[in-house]
Amino acid sequence: MVDKDDLRSLAMSLEGTQEAPHHARTAYKTGRIYATVDGAGETLNLALSPDEQAMKVEMAPEIFSPVAGKWGQTGWTQVRLALLERDELEQVLRMAWSHTHRPPAPSSRRR
Repeated sequence: MVDKDDLRSLAMSLEGTQEAPHHARTAYKTGRIYATVDGAGETLNLALSPDEQAMKVEMAPEIFSPVAGKWGQTGWTQVRLALLERDELEQVLRMAWSHTHRPPAPSSRRR
């Protein structure tokens, strides 16, 4: 089982990730937010694709559910952290991160 300290450690290990407050949550972003966690560390919201969300909800509905409202329709998925194993947290966190991470463009400067 994981907690918000595990989440923070894994998120901050992903290239380009920054941590910032976001309303009553903590956000992890690389330009755009890919994950937020509530203050108590009970729920994690992830920016998955709608297909990724559908797969996770179908496989483990006790852990994964669409975020309420329009956000959930775009793939934002709520995760119950206490029910998740560390390797699965790393996998879904990396999945969400990959939607926002953009590697730096090669330099066009000539030397």
